[in-house]
Amino acid sequence: MRGLAGIAALLLFAWLISENKRVIPLRVVIAGVALQFALAFVLLRFPLAEKAFLLLNDAVQALQKATDAG
Repeated sequence: MRGLAGIAALLLFAWLISENKRVIPLRVVIAGVALQFALAFVLLRFPLAEKAFLLLNDAVQALQKATDAG
């Protein structure tokens, strides 16, 4: 539930700082939110996608360790 509240808060914030509030392309906003939910579904339901992101996480951690070492 907090995730949905976060998405709503980000959308509200983007609308509040918009220069022209009447010309917000609603279709683009809905498509972006739908893509975010689709990605969340893929990451939560498919083990192969989870493994791929864990592998990517390991690579980023290795890079961080190398950076810390100098």
